[in-house]
Amino acid sequence: MHVTIVPYSPAHASGLAAMFNASDKSWPWGFGGGLTYTPERAAEFMEESNSVLDLIAQAGGEVVGLSLMSPDHRRPGTAFIRLLNVRPDWHGKGIGRRLLVQTINMTAALGYARLDLMTWPANLKAVPLYKKTGFFWVPDTHVDMHNYLPHILNQEWAREFFHRHCWYRHLQRDLEIAPDDQRWHGMKVCIYRWQVPGDELEVVIDAESGGITAMASPGLGVSCRVEAQRPAPGDRVAVTWTARGTTASDVPLVARGEAGLLLDFAGPVPSGCEARAQVQVAREVAATEERQPAPVLSSRLVVDGQAIELRTGLRVTAPARLEVWPARRLQVQVPTPVWVGLVNRRDEPLVGRLHWDCHGARPASGIPVLEVNLGSWERLGTELVLTPEAAGPVRLEARLEHPVDGRLLWSEAASLGVCAPDGAIAYINPRTAHLESEALRVEVGLTGQLTKVHDAVTGKPIAYLSCDRLGPPYYPSEFTSRRATARGGLEGKLAVLYLEAASGTYPGLILRRRLALHGAHLELNTELVNAAGTPYQLKVRRPVWPQDITGLALPLRAGLVCQEVESPAFPAWEGDFPEDDWAEAWLAVEHTGGVLGLFWEGRPEVDAGSVTFTETVNVPAQGKAAVSRLRVAGLPGAWPAVRQLYWQRRGEQPRSPQRPAPVRRVHLHDELDQPAPPALALVGAPGERVLTVENLRHQQLDAPVHLEVGLGWEISPRVVQVSGACYDRPTQAAVHLTPPGRAAATWLQARVELPAQCETHRQALIRPEAPGQVSIEGNGGLFTVDNGRLRLVVAPDCAGGLVSLRAAGNELLRSSYPQAGSYDFMKPWHGGLHPVLRDPDEFEYPGMLYRNAGPGSPCTVATGFRWQGVEVGGRVSRRELRGLEWRCRYLTLPASNLVAIAYRVHNPTGAPFILDDMGLMAFWDLPEATVVLPDGRRRCAGQQRSEFYATGWLRLEHPTCCVVLAGTGSYELADNPGAGLYLDWSERKVVPPGSSLEQVWYLAVAGDPDQAGAYTALAGLGRLF
Repeated sequence: MHVTIVPYSPAHASGLAAMFNASDKSWPWGFGGGLTYTPERAAEFMEESNSVLDLIAQAGGEVVGLSLMSPDHRRPGTAFIRLLNVRPDWHGKGIGRRLLVQTINMTAALGYARLDLMTWPANLKAVPLYKKTGFFWVPDTHVDMHNYLPHILNQEWAREFFHRHCWYRHLQRDLEIAPDDQRWHGMKVCIYRWQVPGDELEVVIDAESGGITAMASPGLGVSCRVEAQRPAPGDRVAVTWTARGTTASDVPLVARGEAGLLLDFAGPVPSGCEARAQVQVAREVAATEERQPAPVLSSRLVVDGQAIELRTGLRVTAPARLEVWPARRLQVQVPTPVWVGLVNRRDEPLVGRLHWDCHGARPASGIPVLEVNLGSWERLGTELVLTPEAAGPVRLEARLEHPVDGRLLWSEAASLGVCAPDGAIAYINPRTAHLESEALRVEVGLTGQLTKVHDAVTGKPIAYLSCDRLGPPYYPSEFTSRRATARGGLEGKLAVLYLEAASGTYPGLILRRRLALHGAHLELNTELVNAAGTPYQLKVRRPVWPQDITGLALPLRAGLVCQEVESPAFPAWEGDFPEDDWAEAWLAVEHTGGVLGLFWEGRPEVDAGSVTFTETVNVPAQGKAAVSRLRVAGLPGAWPAVRQLYWQRRGEQPRSPQRPAPVRRVHLHDELDQPAPPALALVGAPGERVLTVENLRHQQLDAPVHLEVGLGWEISPRVVQVSGACYDRPTQAAVHLTPPGRAAATWLQARVELPAQCETHRQALIRPEAPGQVSIEGNGGLFTVDNGRLRLVVAPDCAGGLVSLRAAGNELLRSSYPQAGSYDFMKPWHGGLHPVLRDPDEFEYPGMLYRNAGPGSPCTVATGFRWQGVEVGGRVSRRELRGLEWRCRYLTLPASNLVAIAYRVHNPTGAPFILDDMGLMAFWDLPEATVVLPDGRRRCAGQQRSEFYATGWLRLEHPTCCVVLAGTGSYELADNPGAGLYLDWSERKVVPPGSSLEQVWYLAVAGDPDQAGAYTALAGLGRLF
């Protein structure tokens, strides 16, 4: 059937909705988030996309493909493909290629220099197509792809070549599904090369500037290269130009530096030879962050009458970064250890003497001078014990001086907050601004203004708030790459931050934000100031991203919805709840440590994982307009605390005692009390045990205690008489316990008969091993551990992971080892079960440990039982975590149904490391399993996309077995039909200098749910290192 590509019109909305619905299962977590697209919703989507180019592929009157291109307001001259989609039944017919080629050609015709897109690494069949159409995968990104073909196609000297040859057909590219880390004379570049018989063209794009830094054809060639692309302020950098034409004439050159690059060069370049100069980086120039444009060296050469413009970027980088991490919250007149560290951010060694000054606190002893000799991205640090003198900021200043002549090489200062009781504080650091109280800690990035709200006591994040977005379109927001000016201070009892950033999209427009904190309450106000002579009508969107969500409470007119979160099944994407159906202007987000309250004056949209506030604002010429106020509160307890605060602020009593109701629930059940987490006893051979009965009251306890154990276990006597047990005098009695002859588990039921009632106490009894041996085979590359009941396969080179776990001949883990597979958006991924280690700026799964795994070796751990297995590990090379060492042990016991996973991260350096995630990731091959969570929830896996959040343990009930995984902390379990169950059991951690963190999980494979229940108590077991 003939396919045509035409511009979008509203008449395509119905066909577009049909294509979106047909494409739902082709996208991670679904295209529509579980909500069906209607023609009206599709038309609204196209209207809000605000695209400058929207192409429809149609066949026989049906919409079969779409390409949307919009300007990227963060980067002038850059556009991005907002959406590229082909209906699944039309895949493989060249429609995506045709849409891409036409989009690139029209992007060039519209005058853009670069075209970007983002995809997910598991989109295997698309990545080679993107590369063949000129996109380059940016290293160390999820999959950000940049295409500089529009810039090349618009060059006068290139047009004749592409008039003769098709750029798509003759482009030479490596189509490997991997990041494109190309280097040219040490510079980060993207190289385009076209070859046809008797003709060729090569263009080198400098990745820092996004401009052309070299080109070569049979009769023409010019280049500009620098010896170092990441200089420090005050450095001198050598620059070299080359030029050749069809004649031997000299080539005129004019070169100038921008934004602190001091160079003004004019002179000839001998044809076929080189010209050299040096660019001076101004000492006062500010370092440029990765998201900001790099200063550029512009060169203009005239070869054979043709003017060729080159642009070469130098990303000015501070030679070091100061890191400060207090062991706990600072308090007035309380000595507190504070770790201060230095990180070398350059590619060459950093040598000098490091001096410290402290203001606002007394050091316990003299602050030492440190001798610095650090390799690239290495770090050192020292511990200072500081006693704050008063409430306010404590300021630490670091100075690095030359080891010989003492000249200043680098300096930086950082502040820490000290709050008075019932007080708050504001302070500003080089990259962040802060508000702190005894309840909340707020951190605002000066570039992008991402606001992170933490619980001040536990340090756990409870919400992220994006900077206000102007649109549509709202993504990507121009402010994510703009640096704001900041000032802060106290206004009465409020700690206040003022942030200001100018828009580049709307001339004369300034975004001003005010954040005020007191106690557990944060208030956000936004104002748009218009210095231009024309008014603006804009929509302002504020996304809030709650963290570690377990439940939502929504006061709708139809009733108070109170429901555990199973994202994206609940809530789904935008449109899951009517925007105007709120009975009260609050929303509660429950998490594992309390509840987050949101209070507003606008209209919220509850989305999968976020709450977004959108409103229309009219900003008059030479005037200003306010955006509705938003309040955030971090409270203990659950949703009733949020509702109570809402009515307190209104000065009224609640109008009605709203009762929570689930969104949907149809069930029959027995009323069962949820028991408290039980104690645990590991049982070996038959013999006597001591039964202890404690009474925490001073009133004495005199009562019989009836004992029961499960089938196959025996205990005697069955009744123990307790006499005189009280607060400081427990009662003990001898009992004889006989476990089964194999590894098993049960509950000890102890029923205490009181005069008015009976109390039942439960304790897990686990026999972890039985007579037998553990066999370990392997030579460092692949290990097999067999205990006679379970068979484990450990692959050290695969993220140090467990790639197979078999019980009774059944495989429990989903793995593609030894080939790299994918799970939704993750790639490379081999699956199985493996440790995770991620830094705060890393979004790649599964944490890149697959690059750092070393050889494995057999190991034994004796803790009363003789655990045996395999240890794997290595040293982290990723620059933000460079220097950390990690070890992971997979252990079992003879004839046992237990596996212990012990994960240890050690910091041998002198500075702390902040880990965004340290933990475990697992992929289960248990289709149609029933997921059982600690709060009693039961869900059938494989039926719909959903996520579960819980703490402590997880049970998977399958027709062949029951699997229990128990450990400390919280986890996320994602159910993706067709891809399996994916578990991410990881948490934010801090590894102090010279210290180690250890996490232990226990996995049990039981025969039935009753026996599996006792294994949930394994989370209380101790260390295995």
